[in-house]
Amino acid sequence: MRSGSLWWGVAYVLVAFFLYMRPIFNSSAVLPLFFGVLVMPFFFPLNLGIIVAGLFSIALTFLFFAVLGIKNLILTNRKAWREGSAYLFSYILFLLFFMQTISGTFWLIWLWAVVSIFLALCLIMRDYRWALPCTALIGELLWVTAWLPMGFIGSANLCFALFFLITGAVMENRISMKKIGILTAFILIVFVSSR
Repeated sequence: MRSGSLWWGVAYVLVAFFLYMRPIFNSSAVLPLFFGVLVMPFFFPLNLGIIVAGLFSIALTFLFFAVLGIKNLILTNRKAWREGSAYLFSYILFLLFFMQTISGTFWLIWLWAVVSIFLALCLIMRDYRWALPCTALIGELLWVTAWLPMGFIGSANLCFALFFLITGAVMENRISMKKIGILTAFILIVFVSSR
């Protein structure tokens, strides 16, 4: 997608839809993650190096095949695969978002990140009533963290840790002190190690 060619983008979308919809049954099982993985390559930064772009492409390919495995009932422990894939998707999303916060298209990238977070939360929580307020909270967290004087890896780790805490608290209906302690230690490590 980095070449900017419209034809390659259209070919990518058509092949992905063909592979996803080929056996039509169980199509809505991981549809939010499929749409997120389908749109994410269009938001790769243009200044990514070949190695970094290759690593992101390998991770997205893994996510795409995990989506196909969950949908086609190949992977047996589908709940764990679905949640793990959604967490990996959200971490890649945070990395890509914070790589591009300096660019002139901050609003578009932020809107894409918020919609993608909503898709990941819908897949993790399976309760759309909780996904919307959590998306608003994490969207504001992205906005605030983008202004902190931290590197993109530290910002992505900070947001992912809070994302993990919020989803765990909503899914378990409680916040444990153990998770709060781990999160506090992790946030301190991120802030101390940032420049």
